[in-house]
Amino acid sequence: MKKVFSIRLLCILTAALMILCMMTACTENKETDEKDTTVLGDDTSDESSSSNVDENGYILDTVPTDTLDYGGRVITLLYWSDVEHEEFVSAGQNGEPVNDAIYLRNLAVEDRLGIDLEFDSIPANSSNVANWVAYVRNDITSGARSFDLMAAYSLSMASTASNGFCYNLV
Repeated sequence: MKKVFSIRLLCILTAALMILCMMTACTENKETDEKDTTVLGDDTSDESSSSNVDENGYILDTVPTDTLDYGGRVITLLYWSDVEHEEFVSAGQNGEPVNDAIYLRNLAVEDRLGIDLEFDSIPANSSNVANWVAYVRNDITSGARSFDLMAAYSLSMASTASNGFCYNLV
């Protein structure tokens, strides 16, 4: 009987501590209760901060536009085709926001860098890592160099890098 009583007491004390912790976490703090409602690029008080955003409020990059014209060079991206949501290719605008953003992004990159993007895809999810690495290995060791960039499932890319098939771009 005494053991049951001590277990009940322990449970009641634990529950009381949990409730006490929740109650103290919910106290109102006037100093930190004010919300920051600043919109990106909406700061009109400081002229220097608004010079690094475009008309839509997006932060501008620092890529020089006058020295990066590749004269229409074709850049081929090898990417994973068994992705759940498309990340790289869009045939054109169709009113779906993500698809349209991908399409417009690709057009902007082509225009900005003076390139033409082409895409090549193979499966590269977790069950296709070995096939991905073999494809990349065969392409590079044969000298074909049929792609300029790669993008795939993180494990596929890690395996590709650990096999020495990636350049250090830094």
